[in-house]
Amino acid sequence: MKHKVIAYLLILFSVSACRPQATSIPPHVTSTPVEEGEVHPELQNIPVYTDVKGWEKGIPGVDLPKGYEAYSYIVRIDDPKTLIKFYKENMPPNGWELFNEGETPKIGNRKGFVLLFSKEGTVAQLEIIQWTTASWLVSVNFYDDP
Repeated sequence: MKHKVIAYLLILFSVSACRPQATSIPPHVTSTPVEEGEVHPELQNIPVYTDVKGWEKGIPGVDLPKGYEAYSYIVRIDDPKTLIKFYKENMPPNGWELFNEGETPKIGNRKGFVLLFSKEGTVAQLEIIQWTTASWLVSVNFYDDP
């Protein structure tokens, strides 16, 4: 069952990876701050990295396909392994179990990583994608575990 979820997520990521990606955040483009009541109920159980204000709805500068709901933030950090370690350590106390991780297909010359966690019938897909040379985008989207 989980293999089907992983295959679906990889296909979904591959399709969305073909879309144009912004190389930096243009001054006129911002994400929409997440407001209470319009977010996935599990978003409150996904920690944000130190010194980040919180999740924002969408991905800056990227038009997401209809029905694809993602939350994101951008953090200045040199090594993505720090973020990977952060999530591996901080998701289990919130009830999440890591069931898969790996590198994503490169988008241009950008590196990317994905961590898949499950909790009570919900899958949280965390993607950590190089945004600029000195920053990383962290996004999360949720799926029902079939």
